[in-house]
Amino acid sequence: MMFKGTRKRSAAEIAESIDRVGGDFNAFTSREYTCFHVLTLARDLKLAADILSDVLLESRFDAGEIVSETKVILQEISMIEDNPEEYVHDLFFEKAFGSHPLGKPILGNQKTVSSFDRKAVVSYFRRRYSPRNMVISVCGDVGHGEVVTLLNRHFGQIRAQAPVSTSVSRLARSARSGVYSERVGPLTVRASGAKHVRRALEQTHFVLGFPGLPHRHPRRYAMHLLNTRLGGGMSSALFQEIRERKGLAYSVYSAHSPFSDCGLLTIYAGTAPEDASTCLDIAGRELVRLRKRPLDRGTLRSLKENIKGTLLLASDSVENRMMSNARDEMFLRGHVSVGEICEAVGAVTAREIQDLASALFDPRRMILVTIGPQRGSAGLQNDVARRLE
Repeated sequence: MMFKGTRKRSAAEIAESIDRVGGDFNAFTSREYTCFHVLTLARDLKLAADILSDVLLESRFDAGEIVSETKVILQEISMIEDNPEEYVHDLFFEKAFGSHPLGKPILGNQKTVSSFDRKAVVSYFRRRYSPRNMVISVCGDVGHGEVVTLLNRHFGQIRAQAPVSTSVSRLARSARSGVYSERVGPLTVRASGAKHVRRALEQTHFVLGFPGLPHRHPRRYAMHLLNTRLGGGMSSALFQEIRERKGLAYSVYSAHSPFSDCGLLTIYAGTAPEDASTCLDIAGRELVRLRKRPLDRGTLRSLKENIKGTLLLASDSVENRMMSNARDEMFLRGHVSVGEICEAVGAVTAREIQDLASALFDPRRMILVTIGPQRGSAGLQNDVARRLE
C-alpha cells in the first residue's frame, strides 16, 4: 500500500520519479523486519531521500486501493501454496514455532488478509513505523555529514510513538535471561516430530531441520562453515552426493535462518516419491559424519576461502553493503566489517564445527515436514532419527 500514492505523488509518479534517473525502488518483508530500499546514482541522493521519506511518511492508504491490493495478495498466497518448494518451508516454520509469530507465513492467510481495512492498516502503520523501530542505512559515494543533514531534513518531523512490545523484543529479553545456552544454542524451538501434507504431485518435497543459532551467537561463524559444508553450495556434501553422484534431485540445499534469539538449520530436497527415503538416509549419514568426524585441514581451508570470497565479492555491491549494515545495526548492535568477519571465520577450528554439529543434530529435536503423494512421513522421520541416535 505504501507504493499506491502519497499526498503529493500518485503511484505512477512514484515509479516515474525513480525510472527517470534509472534507479530502482522496492520493498520486502522478512519474518522480523520490513525493508524499503532505493538504488540510484550518488548524484540523485536527494531524490532518493525525498521519495523514500514521502512514501514512509505521507502514504494515503486509500480505502479503495486496499480493497484492490487485497485481491492481489490473496492471489500471491494462492501462488505460494501452489509452489510446493515454498509452501513446505512455510509448513516447516509452522511446525517449529507453532502459534508464535515466527511460525506464521509472511504473507498471512486468506482469512487475515481478507479482514484488513483502512483503519487496521493505518493503526498498524502508526504503531510500528516510528523512529524507535527504524534503521536507515546509506552506502555509496556520499559523505556522512551530507547524509545526516539530508535525512534530518526529510525524517526529522516524524513523530515518536510509544515503544511497541513486539514478539522479537520479548524473545530477546528471554534470550538474555538464559533461554539458550552459549554452547548448545537456543531452546526457543521446542517442537519436534513430523508433518505431512498429501498432494497429487510428481515429487515429494521435504524439509528436515533442527534448532539453529541466533544472529549474535558466538558460534555463528562456525555455523556458516557447517552449513556451507552440509548443503550451502555446489561442492557441499548433500549437493555432491544427492544430485551429482546419485541424480536423485535437481534442487537440494541446506540453509541456516538466524533470528534475534533463535534460529533454524534446514535441509530441503525435491525428489521422486520412491527416492525420498534414500535422500533422507543420505542426509542423515552426512549429519552423523559431521558429528563424529572433524573436517580435514584441506576441506576446512576450502570452506573458509569459499566464505571469504563470497563476502568480498558481495562487498563490491552497494546494495549488499547497505543491507548488511542495516542488519548489523538491528541484530548485532553495531557495524561488523568484512575484514572482521573474515578474521573470525579464519579462526574457527574443525573441533568447534564438530562440537556444534554434535549439539544441534539431536534426533529428539528434529523436525521433518513433507508434501507429496505418499500417505505420511512418520516412518521417514523414524529412519533418520535411528541413524542419528
